[in-house]
Amino acid sequence: MEIKTEDQIEKGLEFLENECDKGYKCFIGNLRNMINPILSPKEVGSSLLILGSGLKNRSDMELTKKTIDYCKTYQNNGKYAFFKDNSLPPDTDVTSWALSTLFELNEIDEKIVSTVVEKILFNVNEKGLIKIYFEPCNKKNRIDHVGIANALYLIYLFNRERKAIKSENFLFEVLSSKEYLKGSHYYHSPDMLLYSLSKTMKFPTFNKKFGELLRSSINERIGSTEWPLDLAMRISVAKKLDIDNETDKKKLLNLQNDDGSWPIDAIYHYGRKNGFFGSKSISTSFAIEALK
Repeated sequence: MEIKTEDQIEKGLEFLENECDKGYKCFIGNLRNMINPILSPKEVGSSLLILGSGLKNRSDMELTKKTIDYCKTYQNNGKYAFFKDNSLPPDTDVTSWALSTLFELNEIDEKIVSTVVEKILFNVNEKGLIKIYFEPCNKKNRIDHVGIANALYLIYLFNRERKAIKSENFLFEVLSSKEYLKGSHYYHSPDMLLYSLSKTMKFPTFNKKFGELLRSSINERIGSTEWPLDLAMRISVAKKLDIDNETDKKKLLNLQNDDGSWPIDAIYHYGRKNGFFGSKSISTSFAIEALK
């Protein structure tokens, strides 16, 4: 008997419910395939990713409320760091993802977010591009085009996009030149940039500038890889752009495990040293978002 997509989503949500224990755990592997991964240092990034993907449009679920409360615990003056021990300083990427999610869920004060948005806009390099780590920091600062895309979405939410025009133009060049196909400093999948940019397509001025380019980019990527997260992100992007993507959808549906999860896949990696981060929970959350 054919299993309905709604049933697969429900099984995925049950898996997330079972995996949630004071937030979600993340794992580290030597390669993207995450063979024999080890538990990563304690972090909040996984829970934020899951809240902002599969749970974001299910605000009435007890699981979502529990995850919101957990994520809010690790806010520091509106900023977020990936690891709980602050071994990495607060960064504009994780912070932008977190604040945009919490703001759209009406779970954070608008004034706090507005203040952080201004700090992000001033946290730029000599070319006017948004840097990853908030200054001052004890690490060499980097530019990551996925991180900039996530920051730009938050900036658009607060109508400050004119102040980020250099970062926006940089993203347009990265996409149009196909430089994004190489991945970014912290994100190996090209589809992560398309996914992040597609969220901002709901703003007319951004849609007008990036629409045609983003549509051609996702059409070129459909069917190109079979990693669970790639499939899920491309389905989500195509859906936002009203593009048919049954090719990737069928593959993603067939990947679900008996326990309701989707296979572990790495979503990001260390910048300079070896280590890929991922979990079944993250893969499952992105799959749920894609298939809803």
